[in-house]
Amino acid sequence: MTLAVQALGLPLLTPRAIAGSDPVDPRASLEAAMRAGITFEPPKQGMPTDTAGGASRDAGCAREDVSATGCVTPLMPENNYGLTVSERPTFYLYVPETDAKEVFFSLVDENRNHHYQAKLPLDRQEGIIGITLPENAPALAVDKTYQWTVILIGDRGLRPDSPGVQGTVRRVELDATLARQIEDAPLAERAALYGENGIWFEALSSLATLEKNGESSAIASTSELENPNNIWQEFLSSVGLQAIAAKPILN
Repeated sequence: MTLAVQALGLPLLTPRAIAGSDPVDPRASLEAAMRAGITFEPPKQGMPTDTAGGASRDAGCAREDVSATGCVTPLMPENNYGLTVSERPTFYLYVPETDAKEVFFSLVDENRNHHYQAKLPLDRQEGIIGITLPENAPALAVDKTYQWTVILIGDRGLRPDSPGVQGTVRRVELDATLARQIEDAPLAERAALYGENGIWFEALSSLATLEKNGESSAIASTSELENPNNIWQEFLSSVGLQAIAAKPILN
């Protein structure tokens, strides 16, 4: 099951200079990408000036303690800010075992206008879920920033103290050369290209697909990584999410 699918004011962000980035050599093989490991390089431009703006609603939840404390956690870089090239990206988060039956998803723009919101069913199982904006949701605009919020809804309904998380997403356009490289690349190599060029959402979604298909460990086992964990876990660990890297993907 894939879940298809307000938050705070945000500073305006300057566009990421995708066109000015140094693209990865298109001749780089999948083996070379695996040997180096798939990690995330934060974008050098377009970063928020106040990284607390996308902080989790669960104050004081250290990333290394997530699995022990049972915090809802967004699968995001440590400043909870990420770039996407998609009109309707997928938002991933870790949810501990819970009595909540629904989640409330909200997306607001830079002016705090509602862009999209919905209530979605939630399994009570612990794990990682993905929430994808549906086709009837408005597309994210290029070079615009949005804040997304996910709140768990319990028996008492939506409350100010309901557990949830927030993050920030900005849609950008790829440099034409990089776009051609990604179009022709296998899925794991796409993830590497996205990660090296600071495109968080597509790097994560590509690796999530490999993990759900049972391909992450198979790829890692044939690579020359010093510590050949599967590439999904390696990627999450590169941004401090090792505490939940081995949790199951539920949809």
